Amino acid sequence: MWQFSEIAIFIDNEIWAAAVDALIISLFATMIIKKYYIKPIEEYGKKYISERPEYMLSQDIYKHSSQAFIVVDDEWNTVFHNSAFDIMCDINDDTATFSIKDLLKTHSVLRDIKENLSLSKSWGGALDLISLKGRVFPARLSITASSPLETDTVFFIIHIVDITTSIQRNNHIEYLMNYDPATSLPNQLSFSHHLDSLQDRLKEGAIDGYVVAIYRIVGFSRLCDLYGKESIYSILAEMGLNIGNYIGEKSIACLGNHEVAAAFTYYDMDELIHKLVKIGKIISSEYEIKNGTLSSDYCCGYYTVNGIEENTVSTNKAMLALHNSTHENNTRITAFSDTMMEDADSHERLRAILKLAVDQMAFEIVYQPQNSIHDNSLVGVEALLRWKQDDGTYISPAIFVPLLEKMGVIYEVGLWVLRESCLQGKQWLDEGIPPFNIAVNVSAMQLLNENFPRDILETLSKTHFPPQLLELELTESCMIEDPSAAEDLMCDLAAIGVKVAIDDFGTGYSSLAYLERFSTMDKLKIDKAFVDMICTGKESAITNAIISMAKSLNLKAIAEGVENEEQLLYLKQHGCDQIQGYLISKPLSAVEMARFACLNNKEHPKVAVI
Repeated sequence: MWQFSEIAIFIDNEIWAAAVDALIISLFATMIIKKYYIKPIEEYGKKYISERPEYMLSQDIYKHSSQAFIVVDDEWNTVFHNSAFDIMCDINDDTATFSIKDLLKTHSVLRDIKENLSLSKSWGGALDLISLKGRVFPARLSITASSPLETDTVFFIIHIVDITTSIQRNNHIEYLMNYDPATSLPNQLSFSHHLDSLQDRLKEGAIDGYVVAIYRIVGFSRLCDLYGKESIYSILAEMGLNIGNYIGEKSIACLGNHEVAAAFTYYDMDELIHKLVKIGKIISSEYEIKNGTLSSDYCCGYYTVNGIEENTVSTNKAMLALHNSTHENNTRITAFSDTMMEDADSHERLRAILKLAVDQMAFEIVYQPQNSIHDNSLVGVEALLRWKQDDGTYISPAIFVPLLEKMGVIYEVGLWVLRESCLQGKQWLDEGIPPFNIAVNVSAMQLLNENFPRDILETLSKTHFPPQLLELELTESCMIEDPSAAEDLMCDLAAIGVKVAIDDFGTGYSSLAYLERFSTMDKLKIDKAFVDMICTGKESAITNAIISMAKSLNLKAIAEGVENEEQLLYLKQHGCDQIQGYLISKPLSAVEMARFACLNNKEHPKVAVI
């Protein structure tokens, strides 16, 4: 509040107020009051005004001001109101007189305002006003008490600002701060406020505890690619609405594209599990989409809070449980345990060491032979990435490869593997070793990178490795994540002579229609899980189907993980073309692989242990 003499003008970042000298306001008020109620202005007033002729314009200034002004007497009846006020309050007659009470929803507030004015001569605040047409709108009022010269009569000068737009803007900003714009569900900030309220109730003893649960929609990115983000976000919004109807609107939040959080109280563990499962069923229910229905899978991690705890701690523990959950079998819903924290600490240490390894590309590449099932000759190798520790032990690729993906460096590491494999292949050729294919695995990040085809060409050019000896292995899940990108890449590879194999076939979306789309591929690779089941007979039908599918499309079929003669015999009888596994050889170093190639180019032994 800026105060000059008897006038108070309120200015803040929401309201534009005229920067007018308070003396002008006082003199203008005095002139108006004198004109209508008091004898002509005393000589002092005349003399002062004649010395300051600009103040003679004050009445016209206020009459035509874009700011709304009104002058009332001590009974709140109008003495003067300008055109801006008339427009604001839907007044058609600028000579009309009325009481300010006619504009207020609540008359009792005038008593408090008058009492305040008697003490401080000014008052400012926000009230709801009613126009003469009955339109209700919020307004900011600045009221100043003023008395004519040498009189005890009191009048009130009121400056009014319609703050409807300002409130709407503030409400919109508050909405954006607390709700996810894509789904209109409460966001993380809103969820944090809900957790604050649960903590307050816990401290007061109103509740014994509550649970924080985080659900992840499996394959969310793939669903967005297949059906469009707008459609999937619409379904996510419907899911959230249904969950909110079940546990309360404020109890749910959208934490990101594919994660939904919930926090609620429960009586016992039976009710807790029942609610967690019920929410899961809501997520996995069928939803209408593009003339059909869609049902998505989920996994969930949860943490029960029974004491004073920071919101970030409880949320992080639920998130940690989520990372340990899986959508398969009976581990969809996973509770937090202290061992997870220890694993997380170990994970962070591993991440730090892995970052150093990436910076120095301190990895190894080993090569596992692939042989023809018909004449036992060597037809190719698969390049496999290995990470050796200082103590001589190796960390499983199943652990560090997903970590490379999370760190966002899998593309760089994948290119390094491609380059090193091509260099090694060229060296073997230069040493006179008969040619064979080198298969290199391709990650989803490589497949989706628009620069990947160019990087392949550049690698082949720099290493002088023949394109027809390079084979890239793409997983089913990788290809289905973006079928168009996979199809484009395969066409580019076919144009330069590079072969393509579908890795881990049979574990994902295997179908003849799906395979026919990728007409330029060369090989199907039967997953080890199916090869392991051959002897039991449980998965023989799937293996047979994959081999038959490959034959119908004129593709080679290769089985990985072949470890015994019985498996070899079965695969040979059913028309499999190639095999890979410990029956032939374990993965070998480059030097060992060169020796193996020389010994097994035309005929390989039943079992070769190197």
